[in-house]
Amino acid sequence: MITIIAFAFAFAFGAQATDELGACCTADGCVEIGSAECEYLGGYFYGAGLDCGDAGIECERPEETGACGVDEACYDLLAGECEAYGGYFYDAGTDCSDSMI
Repeated sequence: MITIIAFAFAFAFGAQATDELGACCTADGCVEIGSAECEYLGGYFYGAGLDCGDAGIECERPEETGACGVDEACYDLLAGECEAYGGYFYDAGTDCSDSMI
């Protein structure tokens, strides 16, 4: 999927072939692409010539919301937010519209 996006980016925006590849952290994890493509994808570019497997390259996945029961109501929150409200966090990826909640 990232390769298709990168190709589409290069075709649509005329990305320079001289844009050296490097480690880029995106919402999907680490990919090795150019800095312009990384920026287009909303990623963090560690630098040209760096690989995803290099020491110090760490891509954290964003925390996922889940169903949080507070009193008799349900809200889609992060685990920490749910705890701050004194609620019960069902699990990341759960949703208040789930019939089991």
